[in-house]
Amino acid sequence: MELGPGFYQGSSTLNDAILEGDLVGIRITPASAPYVTLGNAEGAAGTLYWYNLTVSLDLYRESWGEYRTIFGATINVEVPFEINSTFGGYLALSIEQLPIIEVTQTDASGILPLPASFINSTVEYVIPMVLPLLANQLQVIPLPSIFDHTLFMEEFWVEGGSDSNNTLALAGKLIPIALVQNAAAPTTNIDDVTYRQTTVEMESVTGGIVSTNSVTLNNGAVNIRISGTNPNPEYGGLQYRFKIDGGGWSAWKERSSIDIDSFLAGDHSVRICSRSALMKEETDCPVVEFTTTVAE
Repeated sequence: MELGPGFYQGSSTLNDAILEGDLVGIRITPASAPYVTLGNAEGAAGTLYWYNLTVSLDLYRESWGEYRTIFGATINVEVPFEINSTFGGYLALSIEQLPIIEVTQTDASGILPLPASFINSTVEYVIPMVLPLLANQLQVIPLPSIFDHTLFMEEFWVEGGSDSNNTLALAGKLIPIALVQNAAAPTTNIDDVTYRQTTVEMESVTGGIVSTNSVTLNNGAVNIRISGTNPNPEYGGLQYRFKIDGGGWSAWKERSSIDIDSFLAGDHSVRICSRSALMKEETDCPVVEFTTTVAE
């Protein structure tokens, strides 16, 4: 790590190596709230738009006793989303698809003197990792509550009235909470795991100059075929969701395989969980672990 001189007292060393105890944090500061548009029945539920997000990458070093900014950027984000219902009685947004990211401004005044192109590339890698975590927190629309029942949403749509007021309409099943609590949990079976090589463009900075190289990665993509044991098939099929490397959860949906690419070198894990049509979730979810390496 090359520290920019004069930014912080006590960090005048220009060739400070990254230490084992160093922590890197991502800080996101929105200038406004996000908004959504709803799609048709064929594709995703809709698109989430979030403009003027300030993204900062911070470094914590024990000798500093604080986080210090490496660089920052202001971005606009558009990303498709799915909508599910939760057992707790909320509409939940989930993000699986890659976003469209527009970097409107970069801030290279942090402790690393980085060119704008390197900042842009880092933001384009980091944001798809962060968005599922943010979406998991956007459970802000409570579903109708009926005594001792929860709603398993199967469809939703918007109805427009003659007075120009729109109404969110839902269709689904009312499930007694006691039935869910006493039901057996489903289980997920990992039927097959296959890996593929991928080629990525890697950027590095030396002396303020950015260089780009193509790198081939072993296990850069994975396909996981799944099935499950459904204790209550009379109510409907199983839904599955997953999360990568401890990140945010994907959408609950019926699926038979999970295909993920864009892994960088290192150790990775994919946790997969199932739930029944009674919204009974699996308690011991299987994990697929693997290592992505740079091909010789």
